[in-house]
Amino acid sequence: MDTGTSPSISVVMPVHNGGPHLDAAIGSIVGQTWQDFEFVILDDASTDDTPAILERWAARDARIRLARSPLRQGWGGSSDRVARLATAPVCARMDADDVAHPERLAREWAVLRDHSDVVLVGTLSEGIDRAGRRVRPRDRWVLLRRTTLPPFPHGTIMFRRAEFLEIGGYRRDIEVGEDLDLCRRMSRRGRVVVLVDALYQYRFHAGSATRELLENGAGRVLDQIATALDRSPERAPKGRRARPAGASGRARTRALYYATACTVWAGDRPGVAPLRSLARTGFLTPDALKTGLLAGSALGSPAAVRAAMGFTLLVRDRVAGWLLGSRATVDWRPR
Repeated sequence: MDTGTSPSISVVMPVHNGGPHLDAAIGSIVGQTWQDFEFVILDDASTDDTPAILERWAARDARIRLARSPLRQGWGGSSDRVARLATAPVCARMDADDVAHPERLAREWAVLRDHSDVVLVGTLSEGIDRAGRRVRPRDRWVLLRRTTLPPFPHGTIMFRRAEFLEIGGYRRDIEVGEDLDLCRRMSRRGRVVVLVDALYQYRFHAGSATRELLENGAGRVLDQIATALDRSPERAPKGRRARPAGASGRARTRALYYATACTVWAGDRPGVAPLRSLARTGFLTPDALKTGLLAGSALGSPAAVRAAMGFTLLVRDRVAGWLLGSRATVDWRPR
Protein backbone atom coordinates (compact mmCIF):
# COMPACT_ATOMS: atom_id res chain seq x y z
CA MET A 1 0.00 0.00 0.00
CA ASP A 2 2.38 2.66 -1.25
CA THR A 3 0.71 6.02 -0.67
CA GLY A 4 3.44 8.34 -1.97
CA THR A 5 2.80 11.83 -0.65
CA SER A 6 -0.86 11.15 0.08
CA PRO A 7 -1.95 10.34 3.64
CA SER A 8 -2.05 6.66 4.49
CA ILE A 9 -5.53 6.94 6.02
CA SER A 10 -8.60 9.07 5.40
CA VAL A 11 -10.69 9.33 8.56
CA VAL A 12 -14.25 10.05 7.42
CA MET A 13 -17.06 11.36 9.59
CA PRO A 14 -20.55 12.57 8.69
CA VAL A 15 -22.29 14.68 11.31
CA HIS A 16 -25.77 16.10 11.74
CA ASN A 17 -26.42 18.28 14.78
CA GLY A 18 -23.54 16.73 16.68
CA GLY A 19 -22.73 19.75 18.82
CA PRO A 20 -22.89 18.25 22.35
CA HIS A 21 -20.24 15.56 21.77
CA LEU A 22 -18.39 16.79 18.69
CA ASP A 23 -15.34 18.17 20.51
CA ALA A 24 -14.72 14.83 22.22
CA ALA A 25 -15.04 12.89 18.95
CA ILE A 26 -12.73 15.15 16.93
CA GLY A 27 -10.25 15.45 19.77
CA SER A 28 -9.95 11.68 20.01
CA ILE A 29 -8.92 11.50 16.33
CA VAL A 30 -6.56 14.48 16.40
CA GLY A 31 -4.88 12.89 19.43
CA GLN A 32 -4.15 9.54 17.75
CA THR A 33 -0.66 8.06 18.01
CA TRP A 34 -0.84 7.47 14.22
CA GLN A 35 -0.62 10.93 12.71
CA ASP A 36 -0.45 10.30 8.95
CA PHE A 37 -4.08 10.92 8.04
CA GLU A 38 -6.53 13.41 6.64
CA PHE A 39 -9.78 13.97 8.50
CA VAL A 40 -12.71 14.50 6.14
CA ILE A 41 -15.86 15.74 7.90
CA LEU A 42 -19.21 16.21 6.18
CA ASP A 43 -21.71 18.51 7.88
CA ASP A 44 -25.04 17.03 6.81
CA ALA A 45 -27.22 20.16 6.97
CA SER A 46 -26.79 20.74 10.71
CA THR A 47 -28.96 23.39 12.35
CA ASP A 48 -27.13 23.62 15.71
CA ASP A 49 -23.63 24.89 16.50
CA THR A 50 -21.94 22.08 14.56
CA PRO A 51 -20.65 24.35 11.72
CA ALA A 52 -18.95 26.72 14.17
CA ILE A 53 -17.32 23.84 16.05
CA LEU A 54 -16.05 22.33 12.79
CA GLU A 55 -14.62 25.64 11.58
CA ARG A 56 -12.80 26.11 14.87
CA TRP A 57 -11.18 22.68 14.62
CA ALA A 58 -10.28 23.13 10.94
CA ALA A 59 -8.49 26.38 11.77
CA ARG A 60 -6.40 24.55 14.38
CA ASP A 61 -5.48 21.42 12.37
CA ALA A 62 -4.63 21.45 8.66
CA ARG A 63 -5.43 17.75 8.32
CA ILE A 64 -9.13 18.51 8.78
CA ARG A 65 -11.02 18.98 5.52
CA LEU A 66 -14.63 20.15 5.70
CA ALA A 67 -17.57 19.65 3.34
CA ARG A 68 -21.18 20.63 3.77
CA SER A 69 -24.47 19.38 2.40
CA PRO A 70 -27.16 22.10 2.26
CA LEU A 71 -29.89 19.43 2.30
CA ARG A 72 -30.05 16.49 4.70
CA GLN A 73 -28.82 13.31 2.99
CA GLY A 74 -29.45 10.93 5.89
CA TRP A 75 -27.08 8.33 7.27
CA GLY A 76 -26.76 6.25 4.13
CA GLY A 77 -26.29 9.22 1.81
CA SER A 78 -23.93 11.17 4.06
CA SER A 79 -21.84 8.08 4.85
CA ASP A 80 -21.40 7.36 1.16
CA ARG A 81 -20.59 10.93 0.19
CA VAL A 82 -17.96 11.50 2.88
CA ALA A 83 -16.20 8.21 2.04
CA ARG A 84 -16.07 9.19 -1.63
CA LEU A 85 -14.40 12.48 -0.68
CA ALA A 86 -11.47 10.54 0.79
CA THR A 87 -8.13 10.47 -1.02
CA ALA A 88 -6.21 7.75 0.87
CA PRO A 89 -6.30 4.04 -0.04
CA VAL A 90 -7.71 3.24 3.40
CA CYS A 91 -10.74 4.82 5.09
CA ALA A 92 -11.38 4.85 8.83
CA ARG A 93 -14.93 5.65 9.86
CA MET A 94 -15.63 7.83 12.89
CA ASP A 95 -18.97 8.73 14.44
CA ALA A 96 -19.56 12.22 15.78
CA ASP A 97 -20.75 11.28 19.27
CA ASP A 98 -18.20 8.57 20.11
CA VAL A 99 -14.58 8.49 21.31
CA ALA A 100 -11.65 6.60 19.75
CA HIS A 101 -8.82 5.13 21.83
CA PRO A 102 -5.45 6.80 20.99
CA GLU A 103 -4.08 3.54 19.52
CA ARG A 104 -7.11 2.77 17.38
CA LEU A 105 -5.81 3.93 13.98
CA ALA A 106 -2.34 2.44 14.50
CA ARG A 107 -3.68 -0.95 15.54
CA GLU A 108 -6.21 -1.20 12.71
CA TRP A 109 -3.70 0.02 10.12
CA ALA A 110 -1.26 -2.70 11.18
CA VAL A 111 -3.88 -5.39 10.46
CA LEU A 112 -4.48 -4.13 6.91
CA ARG A 113 -0.77 -3.65 6.33
CA ASP A 114 0.13 -7.18 7.41
CA HIS A 115 -2.82 -9.06 5.88
CA SER A 116 -3.58 -8.29 2.24
CA ASP A 117 -6.70 -10.50 2.30
CA VAL A 118 -8.36 -8.39 5.01
CA VAL A 119 -10.73 -5.81 3.51
CA LEU A 120 -12.24 -4.41 6.72
CA VAL A 121 -11.28 -4.33 10.37
CA GLY A 122 -13.22 -3.17 13.42
CA THR A 123 -12.69 -3.27 17.18
CA LEU A 124 -14.69 -4.17 20.22
CA SER A 125 -15.96 -1.26 22.28
CA GLU A 126 -17.10 -0.05 25.65
CA GLY A 127 -20.31 1.89 26.16
CA ILE A 128 -20.52 5.37 27.65
CA ASP A 129 -23.50 7.56 28.52
CA ARG A 130 -24.18 11.20 27.63
CA ALA A 131 -21.73 12.40 30.30
CA GLY A 132 -18.96 10.10 29.07
CA ARG A 133 -19.24 7.68 32.00
CA ARG A 134 -18.39 4.08 31.21
CA VAL A 135 -21.63 2.10 31.55
CA ARG A 136 -21.22 -0.98 29.36
CA PRO A 137 -18.07 -3.13 29.52
CA ARG A 138 -16.37 -4.89 26.64
CA ASP A 139 -18.06 -8.13 25.58
CA ARG A 140 -15.73 -10.71 24.02
CA TRP A 141 -18.47 -13.33 24.25
CA VAL A 142 -19.88 -12.20 20.91
CA LEU A 143 -16.66 -13.34 19.22
CA LEU A 144 -17.24 -16.99 20.11
CA ARG A 145 -20.08 -17.55 17.65
CA ARG A 146 -21.23 -16.47 14.23
CA THR A 147 -23.64 -13.57 14.40
CA THR A 148 -26.03 -11.76 12.09
CA LEU A 149 -24.82 -8.36 13.28
CA PRO A 150 -21.15 -7.28 13.28
CA PRO A 151 -19.68 -7.39 16.81
CA PHE A 152 -18.27 -3.86 16.46
CA PRO A 153 -19.84 -0.39 16.20
CA HIS A 154 -19.93 1.35 12.83
CA GLY A 155 -17.54 4.05 14.01
CA THR A 156 -14.73 1.53 14.59
CA ILE A 157 -14.35 0.25 11.04
CA MET A 158 -11.34 0.75 8.77
CA PHE A 159 -11.60 -0.54 5.20
CA ARG A 160 -9.83 -0.63 1.87
CA ARG A 161 -11.29 2.09 -0.31
CA ALA A 162 -10.81 0.17 -3.59
CA GLU A 163 -13.04 -2.69 -2.41
CA PHE A 164 -15.52 -0.18 -0.98
CA LEU A 165 -15.87 1.48 -4.38
CA GLU A 166 -16.08 -1.85 -6.20
CA ILE A 167 -19.14 -2.92 -4.22
CA GLY A 168 -20.81 0.45 -4.82
CA GLY A 169 -20.17 2.03 -1.41
CA TYR A 170 -22.97 2.62 1.06
CA ARG A 171 -26.53 2.23 -0.13
CA ARG A 172 -27.74 5.81 -0.13
CA ASP A 173 -31.42 4.85 0.24
CA ILE A 174 -30.86 3.17 3.63
CA GLU A 175 -31.68 5.45 6.53
CA VAL A 176 -30.77 3.01 9.32
CA GLY A 177 -28.55 -0.06 9.09
CA GLU A 178 -26.27 1.22 6.34
CA ASP A 179 -23.30 -0.06 8.34
CA LEU A 180 -24.70 -3.59 8.67
CA ASP A 181 -25.38 -3.71 4.95
CA LEU A 182 -21.87 -2.47 4.10
CA CYS A 183 -20.07 -4.91 6.39
CA ARG A 184 -22.03 -7.85 5.03
CA ARG A 185 -21.23 -6.94 1.43
CA MET A 186 -17.57 -6.27 2.24
CA SER A 187 -17.33 -9.71 3.86
CA ARG A 188 -17.96 -11.21 0.41
CA ARG A 189 -14.84 -9.44 -0.92
CA GLY A 190 -12.38 -10.64 1.71
CA ARG A 191 -11.78 -11.16 5.39
CA VAL A 192 -13.44 -8.99 8.03
CA VAL A 193 -11.40 -8.97 11.24
CA VAL A 194 -12.21 -7.84 14.77
CA LEU A 195 -9.59 -6.54 17.21
CA VAL A 196 -10.33 -8.11 20.58
CA ASP A 197 -9.30 -5.04 22.57
CA ALA A 198 -11.86 -2.29 23.19
CA LEU A 199 -10.37 0.63 21.24
CA TYR A 200 -13.56 2.66 21.03
CA GLN A 201 -16.22 4.13 23.29
CA TYR A 202 -19.73 4.02 21.90
CA ARG A 203 -22.08 6.62 23.31
CA PHE A 204 -25.57 5.42 24.19
CA HIS A 205 -28.41 7.87 23.84
CA ALA A 206 -31.99 7.43 22.70
CA GLY A 207 -31.87 9.11 19.30
CA SER A 208 -34.70 9.57 16.82
CA ALA A 209 -34.32 6.14 15.22
CA THR A 210 -34.38 4.43 18.62
CA ARG A 211 -37.44 6.39 19.68
CA GLU A 212 -39.25 5.43 16.48
CA LEU A 213 -38.50 1.76 17.04
CA LEU A 214 -39.81 1.98 20.60
CA GLU A 215 -42.96 3.80 19.59
CA ASN A 216 -43.68 1.80 16.45
CA GLY A 217 -42.10 -1.65 16.50
CA ALA A 218 -43.40 -2.41 13.01
CA GLY A 219 -42.49 0.88 11.38
CA ARG A 220 -40.32 2.29 8.60
CA VAL A 221 -37.07 2.29 10.58
CA LEU A 222 -37.43 -1.42 11.28
CA ASP A 223 -37.89 -2.15 7.58
CA GLN A 224 -34.66 -0.26 6.90
CA ILE A 225 -32.80 -2.43 9.41
CA ALA A 226 -34.33 -5.57 7.98
CA THR A 227 -33.25 -4.53 4.49
CA ALA A 228 -29.67 -4.20 5.76
CA LEU A 229 -29.88 -7.72 7.15
CA ASP A 230 -30.99 -9.20 3.84
CA ARG A 231 -28.40 -11.88 3.12
CA SER A 232 -28.34 -11.37 -0.63
CA PRO A 233 -29.48 -7.80 -1.46
CA GLU A 234 -27.47 -7.57 -4.67
CA ARG A 235 -29.29 -10.58 -6.09
CA ALA A 236 -32.46 -8.58 -6.55
CA PRO A 237 -33.49 -8.15 -10.21
CA LYS A 238 -31.86 -5.19 -11.91
CA GLY A 239 -33.79 -2.00 -11.38
CA ARG A 240 -35.67 -3.34 -8.36
CA ARG A 241 -34.90 -2.88 -4.70
CA ALA A 242 -34.42 -5.94 -2.53
CA ARG A 243 -37.61 -6.80 -0.66
CA PRO A 244 -37.27 -5.85 3.01
CA ALA A 245 -37.31 -8.69 5.50
CA GLY A 246 -39.12 -6.40 7.92
CA ALA A 247 -42.35 -8.38 7.73
CA SER A 248 -40.68 -11.06 9.84
CA GLY A 249 -41.75 -11.00 13.49
CA ARG A 250 -38.29 -12.23 14.40
CA ALA A 251 -36.60 -9.20 12.79
CA ARG A 252 -39.05 -6.87 14.49
CA THR A 253 -38.49 -8.21 17.98
CA ARG A 254 -34.71 -8.27 17.49
CA ALA A 255 -34.70 -4.61 16.50
CA LEU A 256 -37.09 -3.76 19.32
CA TYR A 257 -34.79 -5.45 21.85
CA TYR A 258 -31.82 -3.47 20.53
CA ALA A 259 -33.73 -0.17 20.87
CA THR A 260 -34.89 -1.06 24.38
CA ALA A 261 -31.38 -2.06 25.50
CA CYS A 262 -29.84 1.12 24.06
CA THR A 263 -32.36 3.20 25.98
CA VAL A 264 -31.56 1.42 29.25
CA TRP A 265 -27.78 1.74 28.72
CA ALA A 266 -28.33 5.46 28.14
CA GLY A 267 -29.96 5.66 31.58
CA ASP A 268 -33.48 6.31 30.29
CA ARG A 269 -36.75 4.47 30.84
CA PRO A 270 -38.09 2.80 27.68
CA GLY A 271 -41.60 3.12 29.13
CA VAL A 272 -44.48 0.95 28.04
CA ALA A 273 -44.00 1.45 24.29
CA PRO A 274 -41.97 -1.78 23.82
CA LEU A 275 -44.60 -3.75 25.75
CA ARG A 276 -47.34 -2.33 23.54
CA SER A 277 -45.40 -3.31 20.43
CA LEU A 278 -44.89 -6.82 21.77
CA ALA A 279 -48.57 -7.10 22.59
CA ARG A 280 -49.26 -6.60 18.88
CA THR A 281 -46.73 -9.21 17.75
CA GLY A 282 -46.87 -11.75 20.60
CA PHE A 283 -44.40 -12.94 23.25
CA LEU A 284 -43.47 -16.31 21.74
CA THR A 285 -39.90 -15.79 20.53
CA PRO A 286 -36.78 -15.65 22.74
CA ASP A 287 -36.07 -12.08 21.61
CA ALA A 288 -39.60 -11.05 22.47
CA LEU A 289 -39.36 -12.59 25.92
CA LYS A 290 -36.01 -10.83 26.54
CA THR A 291 -37.46 -7.52 25.38
CA GLY A 292 -40.52 -7.88 27.58
CA LEU A 293 -38.43 -8.76 30.63
CA LEU A 294 -36.00 -5.89 30.02
CA ALA A 295 -38.68 -3.29 29.36
CA GLY A 296 -40.78 -4.42 32.33
CA SER A 297 -37.80 -4.39 34.71
CA ALA A 298 -36.70 -0.94 33.53
CA LEU A 299 -40.10 0.55 34.40
CA GLY A 300 -38.85 0.64 37.98
CA SER A 301 -35.13 1.44 38.10
CA PRO A 302 -33.16 1.64 34.85
CA ALA A 303 -29.98 2.13 36.90
CA ALA A 304 -30.47 -1.17 38.74
CA VAL A 305 -31.20 -3.00 35.50
CA ARG A 306 -28.14 -1.45 33.88
CA ALA A 307 -25.95 -2.52 36.81
CA ALA A 308 -27.22 -6.10 36.56
CA MET A 309 -26.62 -6.17 32.81
CA GLY A 310 -23.12 -4.77 33.27
CA PHE A 311 -22.22 -7.42 35.85
CA THR A 312 -23.47 -10.17 33.54
CA LEU A 313 -21.36 -8.82 30.69
CA LEU A 314 -18.26 -8.61 32.90
CA VAL A 315 -18.62 -12.27 33.87
CA ARG A 316 -19.15 -13.55 30.37
CA ASP A 317 -16.36 -11.34 29.00
CA ARG A 318 -13.96 -12.97 31.49
CA VAL A 319 -15.10 -16.44 30.44
CA ALA A 320 -14.71 -15.52 26.76
CA GLY A 321 -11.24 -14.15 27.44
CA TRP A 322 -10.21 -17.48 28.92
CA LEU A 323 -11.57 -19.33 25.88
CA LEU A 324 -9.95 -16.96 23.37
CA GLY A 325 -6.57 -17.09 25.08
CA SER A 326 -3.95 -14.75 23.66
CA ARG A 327 -5.69 -14.12 20.33
CA ALA A 328 -5.54 -10.44 19.33
CA THR A 329 -7.98 -10.72 16.41
CA VAL A 330 -10.93 -12.85 15.40
CA ASP A 331 -12.48 -13.19 11.96
CA TRP A 332 -16.15 -12.21 11.61
CA ARG A 333 -18.26 -14.26 9.22
CA PRO A 334 -21.90 -13.21 9.08
CA ARG A 335 -24.45 -15.88 9.83
